[in-house]
Amino acid sequence: MRCSLCLIACARFGLSEPELLDLLGNGGEPLPRRPWTPLHLAAENALAVRAGLLNFGHDYLRAAVHNRWLEEADTVRQFRLQLAGYFAAMTEPTNRKLDELPALLRDTAEWERLKDLLADLPTFLRLRSTERWKWELHGLWLALSERYDPLEVYRHTVAEAEPNLPPDRLAYVLNEAAVFHNDSGQYAEAEALFRRALAASERVSGTDDSNTLTSLNNLAALLSSKGDFLGAEAQYRRALEAMEGLLGLDHPLTLTCVNNLAVLLTKKAGYAEAELLYRRALKGRERVLGEHPDTLRSLSHLAGLLAEKADYAEAEPLYRRALNATERILGIEHPNTLETVRILAGLLAKKGDYAEAEPLYRRALNATERILGSEHPDTLETMRNLAGLLQRKGGYAEAELLLRGALKGRERVLGAEHRDTLVSVSDLAGLLAGNGDYARAEPLFCRALGAMDRVLGAEHPETLKSVNNLGFVLVSKGDYAAAEPLYRRALEGHLAISKSMGGEHRNLRDSIGNYEACLAALGHNTAAIRARMEEVLGRSGTATQSRRKSSARDRLRLVPKRS
Repeated sequence: MRCSLCLIACARFGLSEPELLDLLGNGGEPLPRRPWTPLHLAAENALAVRAGLLNFGHDYLRAAVHNRWLEEADTVRQFRLQLAGYFAAMTEPTNRKLDELPALLRDTAEWERLKDLLADLPTFLRLRSTERWKWELHGLWLALSERYDPLEVYRHTVAEAEPNLPPDRLAYVLNEAAVFHNDSGQYAEAEALFRRALAASERVSGTDDSNTLTSLNNLAALLSSKGDFLGAEAQYRRALEAMEGLLGLDHPLTLTCVNNLAVLLTKKAGYAEAELLYRRALKGRERVLGEHPDTLRSLSHLAGLLAEKADYAEAEPLYRRALNATERILGIEHPNTLETVRILAGLLAKKGDYAEAEPLYRRALNATERILGSEHPDTLETMRNLAGLLQRKGGYAEAELLLRGALKGRERVLGAEHRDTLVSVSDLAGLLAGNGDYARAEPLFCRALGAMDRVLGAEHPETLKSVNNLGFVLVSKGDYAAAEPLYRRALEGHLAISKSMGGEHRNLRDSIGNYEACLAALGHNTAAIRARMEEVLGRSGTATQSRRKSSARDRLRLVPKRS
C-alpha cells in the first residue's frame, strides 16, 4: 500500500493501473493482479479515476500520505526518480511520457537528463504540437537557463539531424525551431532560422509553393514583431501576390495572408487599406468557411480596427456577433471564446463602460486560469488587462497585485528579458508613477528601457515607449534637464518610424508635445523652442508641422503623457 500511494502522490497527474502494476513489479514483470486487487478494492472509495488515471479522490488523503511517508525530501526524490526511470524507458514521446517525465526531471534537479530529453528532436517537435506543452517547454528551459543555452542546444540538434532529413522535413524542423526562439524573444536566431526554412522550401518546391509561402508569412510576422514594418510589409505583399496566383483569391491560405497584411497595416496606422483587407478576408472566409474560427477571428480583427478608429457603434455589434458565434461553435470556455470575451471587455473599457467590462474580464480570467493554468500567456495577458481597467477605475491596490502577478508569471514562463515581461515591468512602473510613487517607478522604467535597448533595439516602438515613460518620471520629479534628452530621443525615434511607415505613428504627436513642454519648463523662450523643434523635425511634412504648432500653443498647460 505504501509504495502504491507514494507513487501516485509523486506522479504529476496520477498513474494508470497498468503503469502502477509495472512500477510495483519485480524483474521486469508487472505485479500480478491477485495481490493488487484487494488493495484496490479497499482503497476504491478514496481513489478517483480521471481520464484513465488513478489519483486521490480527496485532498485530505494526499495530505495524509505526505505526512505519513513523504515528509523527507530524499524519500520524495527516490519515488520521483523511480517514476522518471519508468517513463524514460518509453522509446516514443507519448502523451504520458511528456506529461510526466520533464516535470519529474526538473523536480529532481536531473538537469543533464532534462536537457537531453528536450534536445531530442522528436520530443521537441511533439512538445511544440500542443498549446500547453508549448509553453511548458519554455518554462523548462528557464529552469535550465543557468546551465545550458537553448540556442546552442538546438543549433546542435538541427545540425546533427540535417544530413538525414529530406529538404521538406528540414524546412518544417527549421520553422518549428524558429517559432520556438521567436516565442522566447530570441529574434535574431529566429530570423536566421526562418530564412533558412524559406530557402529550404524554395529549393524543394520553388518560390510559388504553399509551404514556401507559409515560411514567407512566418518571416514577415517575425519582422513585424521586431518593428521592421517595411521589411514585413514587403514579405507579406510578396506572399499575397504569389498565393493569389497559385491558390486563388479565396483560398484559406490566401485569406490568412490578407488578414496578416491587414494586421501589419493596422500597426502602421494604414487604416484605410487595412479595413478594406479585413472586410475582404471576412467576406471570403464567410463564403468559403462559414462560421469557422478563422471567420470569427476576421470578424474580431475588423471590429478591433473600428475600435482603434473610435468607431464603437459599428465595432461593438461585430464583437458581440463574434462572441455569440464562438460560444455556440466552440463552447463558452474554449480559449478562442475567452479571447473574444477579453477583446469585447477591452472595447467596453475604451468606451468607459466599466460596469460591463469588469465582469467580462473576470469571467475570462477565472476560466483561463482553470483551463490553461495560472501562468499561461493568455492568463497573464488577461490579468494585465483587468489591472488596466481597475487602474482607470481607481482600484489601485488590486491592480498592483494583478500587475505583480502578471510580471512574476512572465518572468517564470518567458524569462526576465522577454518583450512581454518587459511590458509588464513598464505596466507596474506606470501604475506606481501614476500614484506619484516615483522612487519605486524610476528603477523599473530604467530596467525596462535597458533591457529593451538590448532585446528589441533602440528604435523599436516598445523601447521608445520606455524612453518616454522614464522622461515622464523625471519631469514629474522636476528633473527637466535629465528628461530633455529622453524626450528628444523619443521624438526622433517616432519620427523615424513615421517615415518608415509612410504615415504618422500614433505616439508622434504626444512626443512633439512632451518635448516642447520640457523645453518650456527648462526656460527656453518661444524662438528658442521653435529653433530646436525645427532642428529635430527637419522637413517632416506640412501635416506634422501644423500639429507641432498646435501642441506649442497648449504646452503651458500640457501634462507630459506616458505611452
